[in-house]
Amino acid sequence: MSLRSAATAPTNINLNQFGSGAGARFIAPALSFVGKDAAIIGDHNGDGFTDYIIGAYGLNTAIIVMKRNTTNVEINLGTVVSGQYYRLIKGPAGLNTGCSVGGTGDINDDGFADVIVEPVVLPHPVGLRHDRSFHRYYSDH
Repeated sequence: MSLRSAATAPTNINLNQFGSGAGARFIAPALSFVGKDAAIIGDHNGDGFTDYIIGAYGLNTAIIVMKRNTTNVEINLGTVVSGQYYRLIKGPAGLNTGCSVGGTGDINDDGFADVIVEPVVLPHPVGLRHDRSFHRYYSDH
């Protein structure tokens, strides 16, 4: 898995370095394509901790994860709802929102990290066709 940040170059993380009790396990329905893209986005909710976004274009969703204390936690991304620890960005039907996700920094100057989400339109005779439009989502603060 490779995590990207708007402020740094891509960082490769060796997942084998973590023991079975470290971090969270994300599960999702088949063909949800969870984690095809993921990025560190900065502090999206103002709690002082770095948050991240996970694309799940098979669910037509990008999920901002703002949860702490995730040791030995299993998170089902097929049933999670927006709230204190998660923010779901659902796209219009057929766009496969979440194919590409990223952090943009604080582009609206409210002091909180913002994100960008790209949909992809399927099918296309030549393969995946990116919509060529990005959608910016600002923090709710």
